Amino acid sequence: MSLIHLQEVTKTYNTAGVPVAALKNLSLSIERQTFVSFIGPSGSGKSTLLNLIGTLDKPTGGKVLVDGVDVATLNRSDAAAFRGNTIGFVFQNFNLIPVLNVYENVEYPLLMLKHVPVKERRERILNLLDKVGMLDQKDKYPNQISGGQKQRVAVARALVTNPKIVLADEPTANLDHATAFKVISIMHEMQKTFGTTFVFSTHDPKIVGEAELIYTLEDGFIINNGRKEQNRSTR
Repeated sequence: MSLIHLQEVTKTYNTAGVPVAALKNLSLSIERQTFVSFIGPSGSGKSTLLNLIGTLDKPTGGKVLVDGVDVATLNRSDAAAFRGNTIGFVFQNFNLIPVLNVYENVEYPLLMLKHVPVKERRERILNLLDKVGMLDQKDKYPNQISGGQKQRVAVARALVTNPKIVLADEPTANLDHATAFKVISIMHEMQKTFGTTFVFSTHDPKIVGEAELIYTLEDGFIINNGRKEQNRSTR
C-alpha cells in the first residue's frame, strides 16, 4: 500500500459566505521513501494539500489515507497523536521557539511524546544535530544563528521523532539560493539515512529539479501525473 493515498479529494472553504474550492477531485499516491515536490502558483492548493496530509485540516469530500489510516476520521486528540508519531513538519518561517536554544528546540517534539527515555532522547538529538552540521551551535538561541542554520535545526527537529513522513511547506522561501540547495541536500541525506518520505512545496524551479517526483497544481487540480527526474543534479 502507498504511504500516502488521496482519492477524489475536495476541499472547499467559505470566504465571506462564498464557497471557494481549494482542491477539486484530486487523486494521487506517494510511495515510501520518496522525495516529492508540489509546485504551482500561489492559491493553487499546495498548502491545503500538505495540511490535509498532515492532519491539520480535513477534506470536504474524498479520502486521505496516510500509512493506511483514513486521517479524516480521527478526532482532534487522535490526530495530534498520529502526527506526533508519523509526521514531521518544516516551515518556511522556521517556527523555532525563541526562548529555547538549538538543542531544546530539537528536543521539544520528544517531550510531547513523553515515552522516550532521557538517554535515548539525548542520543537522538545530538546525532541529528551532528548530521545537519549544527552540533557546535547547540547552545545558541534562534536569534544568534542565520536563516540557513535555523532551517537545519528545523530539519533536525522534524526528524527527531523518527517520522515516516516530513512535510515541508516552502522550506527554502526565506533562504538565498546557495543555502537553499544546502538545506535540500541535507534533506536528501536524511532521506537516505532514515528512509523518510519528504513531501515539500516550492515556487523555485531549480529547487523543484532536486525532487524525484513532481506534481504540478493549478486551480486545485493536478495538471500532470508526477514525473521522475532522471538527471537530478548533485551538489
